[in-house]
Amino acid sequence: MADLLSVLTSAVRGELDTDLGIERLNDVHVSEKAGWTPDDVIKDFTRQSTEALPVFDTLQNEPYASTQAPYLDSGMPWRDCTTVTGDHEVADRFLDALNLV
Repeated sequence: MADLLSVLTSAVRGELDTDLGIERLNDVHVSEKAGWTPDDVIKDFTRQSTEALPVFDTLQNEPYASTQAPYLDSGMPWRDCTTVTGDHEVADRFLDALNLV
């Protein structure tokens, strides 16, 4: 999950630069952390979410609410979209996918 937050944050900031699709990128990130303990995972998620949530919050206001950011072949519920936008629908879908709303 923290890797997804990291990738989304990078996409929103316009820093996501990879030739890999999202699934392959995720595989690479997961394999790098295969030996992590549950505590390591929780610490990483806490760090990533602390960084990501303020970034996502700014997407609710203009001009960012109307800005599109490339997000590979996302694999999220908005699979057919190739961009992350700052509208509430995308945020709601993301949170719904995480079962947070």
